[in-house]
Amino acid sequence: MNVLLRCVVLALAAFGITFVAVSLVIAARWALRRPDGPAAWRADRLLHLRLQPAFWALVVLAFSIVGLYRFESREGDELLGRVFWFLGAFGGTLLLVAIGRIARMQCRTRRLAKAWLADATPVTLAGLPIPAFSINTGYPVVAVIGVLRPRLVIDRLVLRACAESELQAILAHERGHVRRWDNLRRLAFAAVPGSWGAPGLARAWRDATEEAADDLAAASADDARFHLATALLRVSRLAPPRDEANWHVHLPASALYRGDSIEHRVRRLVDGSTAGPLRDRSWATVLGALVIATAFALQREIHDAMEVVVAVLP
Repeated sequence: MNVLLRCVVLALAAFGITFVAVSLVIAARWALRRPDGPAAWRADRLLHLRLQPAFWALVVLAFSIVGLYRFESREGDELLGRVFWFLGAFGGTLLLVAIGRIARMQCRTRRLAKAWLADATPVTLAGLPIPAFSINTGYPVVAVIGVLRPRLVIDRLVLRACAESELQAILAHERGHVRRWDNLRRLAFAAVPGSWGAPGLARAWRDATEEAADDLAAASADDARFHLATALLRVSRLAPPRDEANWHVHLPASALYRGDSIEHRVRRLVDGSTAGPLRDRSWATVLGALVIATAFALQREIHDAMEVVVAVLP
């Protein structure tokens, strides 16, 4: 059997096994205890939960490639059983699905931006660090589109209906999305295939992300929280009846309003419950680095153990 093909199959098999194993751990973690605390901290933790299977699968993929290069026999007489062929195909499929999801979201974003900006008018908005455009969609869109070159689009409905103080609060909210690189986070979140036993995680992350941007807007001025609350109410009243199939709900961008219920967000702003200390998770980073370092130190022993497994499985 070709040595390169054998190494590719084994590395992809390790990738697939790790992805499923970590996904099961995350599913159990999600079922037992869900992140709670300040919105920014929750958004970060939920994103970490979503990305953990992909992160550790990629670490194991790199580990496997290095180990196979260092220790795998260059003779081509070792055969792989059906189990590893299946696992290798599964791991390769996961990688292709992730790449396809990224490409799909990028295509959706470009297509939507092209449609919006076809008849857009550049506008100057005080305190906004990115280009802004006035668009006409018939829906109260306020959104940041793009990752490397973010742009703000704001529907003329919003510009006409909102007072200057409300508009400034809206812009502070969108600056929060830009500051937190939420479109890049959204792309990374979308790249990981499936919820894998953690239903509601995507919705919880989206809500936490919007609340984190609300918190940054509320901190921009003394009365910004009240202006943002009234702006949310005003924008929601401008929207037509909510339709789950509409593109507004599944918008591939950081948007102020998607047609969802805003009651909880408005109550947080009015009640002033937007602040809170961030929690330190540096111990988790140290533990992860220690695990990786230990694995590389014992790479020869791990490779020998895997050779036994490969020989035993059919």
